[in-house]
Amino acid sequence: MMALNQIPYDMCFVKDYTVAVTLSRVHKVVLVDVEKHKLIQDIELSYECFGVSSDGEVLVISHAMEAQVLVYNLKDMSSNILEGIDANRVSLFEGIIYGTNRWNNTVFSFRITGELLWTLNLKDISSPEGIAVHTNGLVYISSYDNNRIVVLSSDGKTSRTILCEEDGIKDPFAMGINRETGTLLCSSFTKGKEGAFAFKI
Repeated sequence: MMALNQIPYDMCFVKDYTVAVTLSRVHKVVLVDVEKHKLIQDIELSYECFGVSSDGEVLVISHAMEAQVLVYNLKDMSSNILEGIDANRVSLFEGIIYGTNRWNNTVFSFRITGELLWTLNLKDISSPEGIAVHTNGLVYISSYDNNRIVVLSSDGKTSRTILCEEDGIKDPFAMGINRETGTLLCSSFTKGKEGAFAFKI
């Protein structure tokens, strides 16, 4: 265990034993070695950050107040700002950025170059929060206000609810997938009863 002395907003697996954590209030992302319990790198930002995702080569970091995403290259530490992507949470998979915006109730995908592929506003999804993509390209969304986990096809054309309140889903929030084991992890943001769910997918 390692104390960060700040409240984390989001985190993601990077590679090996490295995870990235957004520390929204202090405008930074930290890289942590979870095996050695050691801080590897501080990435200072000029803004409050929310979601983070990685493919092991780059980090994709969403801006808390503006419709933009930062693509940060982990090798040479260069960065590129993509305008027009208004995301709370993001998930990067095979060069595509998938994102949620709970305030305007949308789910969308962009190429890592910034080109919009699709955007959706579905009746099954209310206040989409967490987002994760499995190796088969299926996109999993936590629908906070109606206690559902919804799965989308990678092109956004088909969707279905796979878990709901009757399955034990309550206030689903951040989400991740262990792609090796096929396990979906989802945190619960119920006040006083915070916890997490794990499901085989």
